[in-house]
Amino acid sequence: MKRRREWTLGVHWSIPILEKLLPPDLSDRLFEAQCNPQLVTGLDHTIELRNSENGEVLKTIPTPKLKRVSRKKLRGLCREGIEVLWGKTLNDITYGVDGRTITALFADGSTYCGDLLVGADGPKSTVRELLLGPEKAKANPMEIVYNMSIVVYGDAAKALHVNSGHPQNSFGYNPNGTFSFVAGTKFEPT
Repeated sequence: MKRRREWTLGVHWSIPILEKLLPPDLSDRLFEAQCNPQLVTGLDHTIELRNSENGEVLKTIPTPKLKRVSRKKLRGLCREGIEVLWGKTLNDITYGVDGRTITALFADGSTYCGDLLVGADGPKSTVRELLLGPEKAKANPMEIVYNMSIVVYGDAAKALHVNSGHPQNSFGYNPNGTFSFVAGTKFEPT
């Protein structure tokens, strides 16, 4: 069986912004995008970054509204009521003489005009390249090694043990430059 590629996302500092940007009916439904909708975080909620060699706590980070969400579910929720046109290739951006409008020009000849252009097209962003130029828009490589695995537990006891460290996230940093992360674990019978 081929597993679809789906990543989770920890949102915390952006929750108040999302709550203001989304209409109230969608903001009230943010829990629907959570990996574990039953998990509620309180004002005293924190995440610990640990030295992965010896377990020492390096930093405690307050995350009072942390939600671990499915990116797919969050995108779906956020685009409710918005017309999304898929398969467009951005070729150019022009600015109105009034200095307040921007027009996006696409490969298929279509154009769309508005007062805000959001570039959410990833690390090799066409929007960023058109705005900044090719040199400034280049993604900077990270010097850190990032280790990530996706695990589906067929055993409830194992899933509960992994979650016992933290119900949503466990971070580790090793002085040799390796960053490790465990998140969004859940039990799925195999």
